[in-house]
Amino acid sequence: MKFKRTSLFLCITLVALTGLFPTAQPTAAQSPRQDADMPYLMAFSDSPAPHFVIERADGSDSRDFATDLMPADTNVVDGAGWSPSGQWVAWTAETIGGGGAYSGARPFILSADGQTHLTGLDDMNLVEMAWSPNRDLLAVAGLVNPPEISFNPQMEPAEVNVTHRIGLFDPATNAFVASQEFESPFDFQNHFWLNYRVEWSADGAYFVAFQGRDTDEEDDSTNVAFYALGPDIPFSETTLPANTLLHDLNPYGYEPDFRNLVVSPAAEIIQLDANHRPALLNLATHTSTPLPLSASEVITQMHWSSDGTQALIKGLKECAEAGCPQYTNYRYADGTLTELLPARSSPVRLYAAPDFSGALLIELTDGASWAASYLNLADLSLTPLDIYVDMRPITFLQWTGDHRVIIATEHGSDQVDFFTAFDFTDAPVTVGQFTLSIYNYGDSTPAVAPNSPVAYLPNAMLYRADLTSGEITTLPPDPRRFFTSNRGSVEWHPTQDYAIIYEDALAAGGGAPMYTGIASADGTLHRPVGYCFEVTPRCIEWLPAQVDLSTLAPGHDNTLPAPFISIPMGRWTDVLIWSPDVRQIAAGYEMRWYGDAGPFDVWDVTTGELVTNLPDVTYDQTVVWEDGQPIVVNRRVAPSDTYPRILTTTPDSALTVQLPSTADGYFADSVEIIDAMGQTIFTIEDPYIDWHASASLDPFGNLLAISGANSPVRLYDVATGEMIYQMPLVYSNAVAFSPDGYYLAIAYGTEIRIYIIGELLEAAME
Repeated sequence: MKFKRTSLFLCITLVALTGLFPTAQPTAAQSPRQDADMPYLMAFSDSPAPHFVIERADGSDSRDFATDLMPADTNVVDGAGWSPSGQWVAWTAETIGGGGAYSGARPFILSADGQTHLTGLDDMNLVEMAWSPNRDLLAVAGLVNPPEISFNPQMEPAEVNVTHRIGLFDPATNAFVASQEFESPFDFQNHFWLNYRVEWSADGAYFVAFQGRDTDEEDDSTNVAFYALGPDIPFSETTLPANTLLHDLNPYGYEPDFRNLVVSPAAEIIQLDANHRPALLNLATHTSTPLPLSASEVITQMHWSSDGTQALIKGLKECAEAGCPQYTNYRYADGTLTELLPARSSPVRLYAAPDFSGALLIELTDGASWAASYLNLADLSLTPLDIYVDMRPITFLQWTGDHRVIIATEHGSDQVDFFTAFDFTDAPVTVGQFTLSIYNYGDSTPAVAPNSPVAYLPNAMLYRADLTSGEITTLPPDPRRFFTSNRGSVEWHPTQDYAIIYEDALAAGGGAPMYTGIASADGTLHRPVGYCFEVTPRCIEWLPAQVDLSTLAPGHDNTLPAPFISIPMGRWTDVLIWSPDVRQIAAGYEMRWYGDAGPFDVWDVTTGELVTNLPDVTYDQTVVWEDGQPIVVNRRVAPSDTYPRILTTTPDSALTVQLPSTADGYFADSVEIIDAMGQTIFTIEDPYIDWHASASLDPFGNLLAISGANSPVRLYDVATGEMIYQMPLVYSNAVAFSPDGYYLAIAYGTEIRIYIIGELLEAAME
């Protein structure tokens, strides 16, 4: 958020005032990286209104995208993404939650410069769509002019006839080049009659839209309708008989569960026929071919090669005898099945190399230990791999190239994962090993970059591992560690120099946000970006290579000036208190919020060194300075669980900043600034302000700094109520102006950042 011109006099005056104070040299502060090759990302944000942000990974060259398009309550975005040419981006916007509200998936298409919003899909809702793999053509399936949806799992089903549309949309003409409409029932409660999924054939000749339809509520039997359409292929429909293909559908109907339905790149589909037997359905010819398996055998897993010419299949035979061989593995190609290995009596897992030259076979050998072998798919030879003596269960396996794989095993009570890298170019060769000690691994998945192996583990830390030397480098901790659970994942940029971090929020009952951030493999960048509703598929993603950056709208620098000093505390902070002489700052820690006594650390502002530690300070105590020494004294506090809650006041009580009362008496969604007569001067609306909110007034009563656990730090002009500057710092629990008005201290995660006010205001005016 840039500077408001109505506050020009205020900012110029304050910038001038900063010259009256001596300027110390920054220590332990670094400017953001400005590498020319730093990649771009696209992230969804719903503050102050739903939109996207496209920017470099460090926050520079940032621009808002798709503003004033989506409904104000949008919290989930999905859809096709960027077109093959990079000239268009398509997505859907939904509202999920809020007392059972569900707005449906509304489609949007926008040009790369953000100027051309196509309206050809405006009459559709509950849309699924996908771009052709080689042309700017969009496959679309959904409802035409659907009635308003009132979603409530407890309501009686309301079934009406609605119009479906399946078509091929051309953004160049803002119109369908081919489409088909038909009517069918629609169940308002569970959406079972919609649930489209859209996929293209690898050559872009046609796409298929298919949906599951509930046919019997008692046994959850479901049939599937397939609709094929392409640039040169007319519309056609195939409906399979009712079966249990889609049993156990999501009761809310958000996502179809197409069990045992695997689509190859050639758009052929493995499915179960009316007799529950595996069969291959060719969507172009509408023919179904049963696979030559025994009467007692079913398919449990299938993985296609990238060209769709072959697949690896895991099978399971019904077997009554103890220890009989029941786990099977096949290769499917040219309409035939070839057994890769003799059937096993113990469970196996099969992981194909990207080029299908080989596969990793993971097998439970004695009922307690797992063994790994390399299967050469050219001659079907099997070579055991020496991973670790007395090996524990495999916790991670990732192919990092056509001939290289990294396997991690959990070993011993020390919660240590043992990583081993193998290369299979000529013969299985161990190329490196390293270990990482972890805690509470949970169901998280680390990510390893092929050229610069970095494992992200579920304690909100990044570890860089050199496979040759075994040396481990710990990258800086994420400042949101307090908020996150032990689950997370990483998405590496193709250059493997930067990664997007995903972390699940640590919240009772689930349904919490998913926090996102950016980290570089060398540790020079570690930046939180924001968060999304946990089911938002397009929360944040790397901008694809086909997008020409010169076609984007001009951007601005969204990075901050370097802080005067950055003090790494290592703990979460809930309050900052300056000494009268502006030489020290005291930081109190988060657990005091929950009734526990916690320490206050006092830091030297000029050197960043710890002056003293004041242990066991309770919530009704604070820190003051007597004769230049920090001491603990009692203070008068309002109950922490009632509102309005006072955040800060001026010394003469002329101004008060408070969280107002709310319906639930706990969470606030706004901040009020009150004068000495109790009148509200202005209100700051913020749905993400909560009990972690902090505010500070500068000693002149001109500036207000405010932050929240889920909101960025912002500066306001007290005279006008206008926001002067929105700082790209989120997850801050405390802000504090220095007594001389020269500095602003911000508790940013586990560190204190101290900024010179004049430099912030100069950045706001840029």
